[in-house]
Amino acid sequence: MGGGISNAQVVTEEGKYSLDAIQNNPDIEGSLRQEIESVSGKIDTHIVNAWNNFSVIESAGYIHLVRIKISNIHIDYPLSFTVNGRGFIKPANLKILFHDADNADTDINKCTTDLVTLDYNYKFYIAKETTSTWNIYVNHIPYTSIAIIEAKIFKSKSADFFQVTYPNVLVDSLPDGSLEFTTE
Repeated sequence: MGGGISNAQVVTEEGKYSLDAIQNNPDIEGSLRQEIESVSGKIDTHIVNAWNNFSVIESAGYIHLVRIKISNIHIDYPLSFTVNGRGFIKPANLKILFHDADNADTDINKCTTDLVTLDYNYKFYIAKETTSTWNIYVNHIPYTSIAIIEAKIFKSKSADFFQVTYPNVLVDSLPDGSLEFTTE
């Protein structure tokens, strides 16, 4: 038994599909599933092997996790990074959005995380290194390792707008003007 119902079984008297069928059928124009698949097809998800092994280092400092080089104008497309590490209750999601500008040397519009500061000892920061180049840091707690496990940006814009690298080096202090990621 079971087997579900077909779209033909949920057509109303007016010849329109029921809400349930519309939401779940990717063949129906404007269905929720069709819209989700459309957006998902535009997002480029990279599994990143950006793991550091600073667990043997006894000193505190900051891990330089990500370098973002802006290579075009009007780059107000979101970037997202998922970070995990020793002592994390769950992976932290970082989101960065730059301001729309007529040049490649724009400022940060938003830098947020879903990390609840009270649950963790980790804080994330972003700082401008040079013209059009921004770096993401996390505080290093002695004997811990951190990994970036995923990066997401829009496919059509990734190569044209951003060059992202993963330095994974430990530094003693944050650069002047560093901004702390805020909680969403």
